[in-house]
Amino acid sequence: MLFRDILNEPFEITGYPWLKENGDFNRIPNRIMGELEDQLQWVARQPSGGMIRFKTNSRRLSIDVELLRNESSCTCSQALLSGFDVYIKADIIAGIKADKGMRFVGNICPENNPIQYCVDFPADPEQMDGRMNEFLIYTPLQNPLKSVKVGLEQSALIEKPESFAVQKPILFYGSSITCGFSASRPGLTYPARITRALNANLINLGFGGAAKGEKAIARAIGELDLSCCVIDYDYNAPNKEHLENTHKEFYLEIRKARSDLPIVLISAPFNHKGPEYFWDRRKVIESTYQFALRNGDKNISYINGGEFFAEEEWADFTVDMLHPNDNGFARMAEKILPAITASL
Repeated sequence: MLFRDILNEPFEITGYPWLKENGDFNRIPNRIMGELEDQLQWVARQPSGGMIRFKTNSRRLSIDVELLRNESSCTCSQALLSGFDVYIKADIIAGIKADKGMRFVGNICPENNPIQYCVDFPADPEQMDGRMNEFLIYTPLQNPLKSVKVGLEQSALIEKPESFAVQKPILFYGSSITCGFSASRPGLTYPARITRALNANLINLGFGGAAKGEKAIARAIGELDLSCCVIDYDYNAPNKEHLENTHKEFYLEIRKARSDLPIVLISAPFNHKGPEYFWDRRKVIESTYQFALRNGDKNISYINGGEFFAEEEWADFTVDMLHPNDNGFARMAEKILPAITASL
């Protein structure tokens, strides 16, 4: 096996838009870290949304990983903490006819959470059959990365992947739900499901317990050339007053730099405390939407998250009456995808 750093061509690593500037896998610019709360600085280094893409005819595949830190938690699965999801674009996968979209074929995950580990991909021969296959590998959602190397057979060919159908990234800004907790593995978050369905590039700026409409983050988003920006931080706002003070301003800060960028506003999908619990908060988000329309913004849309789940469904679609499980993320992706598709 020959191990290659994913930062080198022909690998394509996406999801870290300031990677060259930072020199690390921080999801936001290092230069603005001092403007942010400690919690956001901590979770910004979690690698949610990263994708490693390449083509190879190797019949074996390994990943050698060194973590920046270990955030092992009894509330999170190994696949979420340290696992890499492997997808392949192929006509035939494990003997089953498939379309040419990306199909999940396995998770590369250590048995525990060491700071450094090397794990082989448990492939079936029909998945790694010596043909040129295109791979998409999602990075873990939680444990921050220091370095990643992909191991392939020494004689294997390796090439750049095909271009995304939607090349400019779709960016999601929001909470731990946006980040993907508690999906069972990285490829099942709602941003991953949506962008995979569209064959689109992804930037996930979901920050657990931390995304609260920071102007520094809005300015950083304005630096990027995007296809669409989803603003989904209702969950993290401490109260209605905080939303009133930040939500419209966050939108306007992005608009200063990106006047024509399609923006999708989403309110929280909470129903288990009764529809009135988040009524006032939704009104704040709706007011940002109405403000944008009154000022001639034709690239704005709003989704009422309260319509994602019926009240009686909430327990079965979450792991803790708060964070969606895999079924919950599938429902969110189903409800959000049409608005993003219409904006592209």
